[in-house]
Amino acid sequence: VPKNTKTPPPVFIGLNFSGNHAYTKEPTVKISRGMEFSAQERKFYPLSKYRRGQFDNQSWNFREAIKRGYAVATANYWEICPDYWTGIKVSPFTLFYDEKDLRADYEVSYHEAQNEKWTRPVGMIGAWAWGMSRILDALEKEPLVDAKRAAVMGHSRLGKTALFAGVCDQRFKLVISNNSGNVGAKLSRRKIGETLPVSYWFHRMWYCGKLAWYVDSAETLPFDQHMYLALITPRALCVASATEDLHADPEGEFLSTLNAEYIWKLYGHKGLGTDTMPATPKTLGSEKLFYNLREGKHAVTAKDWECYYNIADKI
Repeated sequence: VPKNTKTPPPVFIGLNFSGNHAYTKEPTVKISRGMEFSAQERKFYPLSKYRRGQFDNQSWNFREAIKRGYAVATANYWEICPDYWTGIKVSPFTLFYDEKDLRADYEVSYHEAQNEKWTRPVGMIGAWAWGMSRILDALEKEPLVDAKRAAVMGHSRLGKTALFAGVCDQRFKLVISNNSGNVGAKLSRRKIGETLPVSYWFHRMWYCGKLAWYVDSAETLPFDQHMYLALITPRALCVASATEDLHADPEGEFLSTLNAEYIWKLYGHKGLGTDTMPATPKTLGSEKLFYNLREGKHAVTAKDWECYYNIADKI
């Protein structure tokens, strides 16, 4: 929290991958109880392996946020719902659903899932988004920040999560998707980069069971992600891509944002200002809808944050 503001500052809310202790040298921040999966070694490691402040001012650059007059609130996503195949069974959804409704996908045959005999009603992204809203609940009772001016931000799978939180919770005034890709900001019916089959077979525990109905026929989806993005209107949205992040399909993310702008215009706001994908890094938009393209790979960088602070300054 900035120390020298005359009034409580706006706040950026988001989840992190490495545990709060890894992003700050503040000694009072507890070591995360979360875990991390090493795809290379096929093993889980406790986040306590990270030194306190190991990623200080990197993907969550608190220092720059404070300089710009913003507060930041973050938590480790794994502590809300563990990110492994059976994690949904120990998620917050156990408060609302019976165990049989939260079966892991490998416990159900693909045939059974496709023929509507069983569809898990929720996924991990929903659990993580639920956690973001609970963070906002807590901040509404915190006089040090202005929770009525809250932005929600996420990267990759947590970019998908930030979008879901923003769609479901209208208290978030700015929603930021950083490299969220398929089942995030990218058009699902585009067969470029990460596709529905990739999403389903590698990470289907993130989504509800109905994804199985469309995994072999994305063209039959009754909607696409531009309609999902449009649910954020008339609040502010920024969709961000990276030039080398081909798995997330930057053009698919741009086209989704472009096709959503019609709804912002219905509310009297300007759109992106062009229907052409930027050829070089650039931020499009001026009022409530933005698309940002930067050079580089799948990551959150200082350049990304500079864009988000600039947008927050405007709204």
